[in-house]
Amino acid sequence: MLLRIGLIAILTLQLEVVDGQNVQMISTPLESGVIQGGQRTGVWQYFDYPGILGLEVNYSTSQVTYTQPDSSLYTVKEGTKWERQKLKYPCRPHGSKMQLIDQFAANIKAHYELYSRADRKNEDVISVLTFEVAPDGTTTNPLIWGYKGFGSEKRLMAAYNSPSNLWLPGVKMDGSSATCRFGIYVRICPDSCSRLTSVPDSVTFLYGLSNVDKSKRPDPVSNEQAWIQFSPDDNWVSIGARLMADTEGNGILLISTQGKGNKHIPYGRVTNLYWTDNHHFEFKYTYSLSGIVTGRYDVETNLVNSRTDSTIFFERLSPDLKTLCAARMRSGKSEVVSVDMSTGKEMSMLGDPESNLFPLSWSPDQKAIIVKGRKSQIDILYRYEFVSGKLAQLPVLNAEPCGWTEDGSKVFVNRIRPYYGSAGIFSIDTRNLTFTQIMDKSDGLRFVEFSSKANQFLLLRNDNLELRPFDSFNKPVKIAKNVTSAAWSRDGSSIAYVSERGTLLSLYDLKTGRSRILYNKQMK
Repeated sequence: MLLRIGLIAILTLQLEVVDGQNVQMISTPLESGVIQGGQRTGVWQYFDYPGILGLEVNYSTSQVTYTQPDSSLYTVKEGTKWERQKLKYPCRPHGSKMQLIDQFAANIKAHYELYSRADRKNEDVISVLTFEVAPDGTTTNPLIWGYKGFGSEKRLMAAYNSPSNLWLPGVKMDGSSATCRFGIYVRICPDSCSRLTSVPDSVTFLYGLSNVDKSKRPDPVSNEQAWIQFSPDDNWVSIGARLMADTEGNGILLISTQGKGNKHIPYGRVTNLYWTDNHHFEFKYTYSLSGIVTGRYDVETNLVNSRTDSTIFFERLSPDLKTLCAARMRSGKSEVVSVDMSTGKEMSMLGDPESNLFPLSWSPDQKAIIVKGRKSQIDILYRYEFVSGKLAQLPVLNAEPCGWTEDGSKVFVNRIRPYYGSAGIFSIDTRNLTFTQIMDKSDGLRFVEFSSKANQFLLLRNDNLELRPFDSFNKPVKIAKNVTSAAWSRDGSSIAYVSERGTLLSLYDLKTGRSRILYNKQMK
């Protein structure tokens, strides 16, 4: 099947990811090929699921060389009617189906008020978007059916506009071009979800969000922010791409503190990352259907190796980079294990059938770690000692750890909102588990992080970033305004922060009291 050259140009312009390089190899679980001069060239493979080839395109000859056989029924227009029929060549996205679904999933989020409406009215709340794929491979005629309130229409249209509108058009059994219709939906039900009603009788659904589990409603605000991390030598800053503008919210943005440029690693929705040395980091990322995938990135070669064989979903690496503390799922519950990074040997640490535990914060002396669990909708923090194996519950509930003193004698936690106690910042003595409140005014408090190296707190209040020394807490030093996220460097000498709606990344130097811009969207 031949592709139109004009459509190829649209695709390659959208997917230009080269930053100062003439040739770049791309290899992810969902696509692989070569970009040269900002254009896809040669043979590219697109996987509808990791390991399952769905589409192969030779961009040098403008030919589709393989499509996965598909005997399913499609919704096809015949005159003025829509009919279900098989196609000679399937109507499919020009790329990975899973990547398309992942883009839908990232944009379809049910507003909390939809649950309240479903409960109050005792009826399903259903919103459906349908669109057509024309014979030239473009998507057209988006329509919203059903409920349109509480931003439902806006969210569905955002999902429709998020991926590329370039598809491979369907071909009927008689060889003529097909116009196909597809749909996505959001459905919130008070008890159980019945069959979709008040929507077109004939539509092929690509993705849908159905939810009757009220436990999926938003949890209390957590201190666990979208992450920023420095490399061990502080020469690189890795950032969850959803914090930065013009990244489509996918993958990781890697920015040099030494003027060596930046790199965008576009890998799904990244959920966790840790540096293993100055040149490598590992990260967890997800696509809608594949579960958790582990990637290992090499800064020097700009390549990622991925694997899908891990049951580990959350990790914290020790400050000396020698021991990994990780949460792993087994039989629907999590257990915490430690992994020797040099030998790969695992040791089971913790397991609780009543709560899912996962590690959060290592002590600087690496003798203990804070883990978090949840029981009866209450977040509980524990301190685990590696030598004795002792597990002790910390006395402040529904809180997040935000740092330790250098000797490990005190751990700091913060509670953003007054759930089961007053909000604020607390200091807990790890020897006798007594605590004192060192800040009780939490209005606008969004993030807290303590650096044992600098002996100072970093606070984000509303959109204002400020420093507060531990020994003179009530004497704040203001750093910047319009900030969305921030993090300490490893040595405690500087702070990286994102501001101006994700368009700027700056580095603040504690010694000089000045900031310099590392990344500017307008200057990429």
